[in-house]
Amino acid sequence: MIQNKLILISFLLLFLFGCRKNIENQIGIKGRDCPTNSNCVITISQLTDFSWDKMYVFEPTESFQTINKIIDIDYSKFYKDFTRPIIFTKGKKIVHYENNRSDPEDVIDGQVIFDYPDSLKYMVYTPSNARFNLKAKSSGDKIYYILTLISN
Repeated sequence: MIQNKLILISFLLLFLFGCRKNIENQIGIKGRDCPTNSNCVITISQLTDFSWDKMYVFEPTESFQTINKIIDIDYSKFYKDFTRPIIFTKGKKIVHYENNRSDPEDVIDGQVIFDYPDSLKYMVYTPSNARFNLKAKSSGDKIYYILTLISN
């Protein structure tokens, strides 16, 4: 009985700590805490517990070959189709990556959309410029978040 409880607690802790590292989930948590119609600021470096010098945000249509070329690091073993990659690098090393689900027909509940021109397929941010205004939006019963870069 006690052993089963310990196993359950271990799985819950693993799940909670695993979700906390996901930047998109953390932005969603901050977004839920943000009152409607207020200007909430998200600073990505405050959400990370690792050192990084670049954050790459890609559209779901980008191939791993294109991502490899842009980040100049082999991403093929991390790549997943139909996702929205967010990749953090430090020098020539990937220090964190996320392959957040994508749906070409609708937003996903909790999705974060980085607001940059449609003509671009990716953006690169640094710890000093990755500050965004956050706006919560809804689509049916789904809540999603738009991040707009704050000019320095």
